This record gives sequence, structure tokens and C-alpha cells, in this order.
Amino acid sequence: DYLSWSQLLPMTDVCFVPSLFEASLIKMFRSVSWLCLVLLFLCDESNGMTQTDTGMGYLYRLEDTQDAWIEDTFSVIDRAPHMIVGKSGGTPKKRSLVQFEDIPANCSNLISAQMHIYFLWYHTFSTYIPRTLQVHQIIPSWIETQVSTIYRQTSPSQILWSQSYLGLDNKDAVWYSQGCWTLYPGLPTGGYVSFDVTEAARNWKQGDPNNGLLVWATNEDVVASELRLASRRYGVTTLPYLNVLCAY
Repeated sequence: DYLSWSQLLPMTDVCFVPSLFEASLIKMFRSVSWLCLVLLFLCDESNGMTQTDTGMGYLYRLEDTQDAWIEDTFSVIDRAPHMIVGKSGGTPKKRSLVQFEDIPANCSNLISAQMHIYFLWYHTFSTYIPRTLQVHQIIPSWIETQVSTIYRQTSPSQILWSQSYLGLDNKDAVWYSQGCWTLYPGLPTGGYVSFDVTEAARNWKQGDPNNGLLVWATNEDVVASELRLASRRYGVTTLPYLNVLCAY
């Protein structure tokens, strides 16, 4: 089950807006490889998953298994090096979907989960404005080579989303945001931004199917700057990944 409005009332969904100094520190420490180097812990790797002993529990780095951006009814944009959110002049609005490896079965006590996506640059034919990104747990399955604004998949049968661009309706995606981040023109580009998706990860551990996360901009209908985020095809140093911390 998903949280009701009354359960959410005590909570505040505050977007973190980093200073230039904070942004530079975040960029340096986001990757597991830096964490291993600085803390001198032993990293074990198997099947693309990285396990780090942090002294407080095991930190698993889970890799992106599929991603795509959607912008109109039939376009399938799954092989591009970008994920995109927002809307620029003369183009439809865009949302992005990303899915990660399953959480290891031996993670019986999940402490936290942080999704990291590499922010590449602003792209615009109009003006630059702040964009607040929100992340929602996706409920049904989708196929990156077939997904669009209306279809979850088109083969072997056509299956529609409940609403265009995925409804935030507890059918396509959980209605409330897992986390958010506001990006302002002038902040450094070329670095990771992170989202707390602990609740989604716990839902997956408790039996929800792991069908990934939706990323969108709350002012996506405003014609201005689009945000270009790195997909797993952009490069090995900018991969989207999910850090899951599990107690011993």
C-alpha cells in the first residue's frame, strides 16, 4: 500500500538547493569509487553490482538496466545518450524513466536508497529557468525499446498507460514524490544529483515489482530550458546508479 494524504501531512518534501561549494563536494563524493578510495574500504564486484563495507553496513551500487525519455505518442527514444525533462521551444514536453538492478536478497534491513543521475547541461531554444525535478515510483512494467507517452509496450501486445505521460494516480506511478531537487541556471553542470528513494526501495523489498522510477519537472509545461541527464549510453563515468545501504 502507498501512503495516504493524512500520513504525508507531517512530512515536508523540501528540495535541496546546493551552494557552489556544496555542489563541488557532492560531485566529488557521489561515486562509490571515491567512497572506497577515501574511506579505504574493500569493494567487491559481481554481476555489475558493487558492494562496499562502510563500517555501518553494506553499500550496494545497483546499475541502470533500462532508461528512456518520452515526448510524444509514438516516438521511442531508448538509444539516445540522454534522458531529458522539461520543454523547450517548438518541442513537446519530456519525461524520463529509469530502472535499476534488483536489490540483493541478502539485504534484509534496508537503511536508505539514493538514486544518482548525472546532470549534463541545460538545452534551450528560449530562456533558462529553474527546474524542480521530482521522482515517482513506477508501478507497472515497461519496455525501453517500446515505451512512449501512451504505451508501456507495443509488442507482443499493446499495453497503455492509464494516462498520457504516466498518471501520478497509483496506477502508472505512485502519486507523491519520492524526492526532489531544484536545478538553477548558474549552478555547476557536469555532476551528479541525487534523490532519496528509500521508500520505493523498501516497497520493492516488500514485494512491489521493481519497475523503476519516473523523473519529471514540476514546471514541465513552461517553454524554457530542458535538462539533459546522462543515460547509461552516455559514458562509463556518468552512469545512472542506485546506492542502497543495508545493515549487517
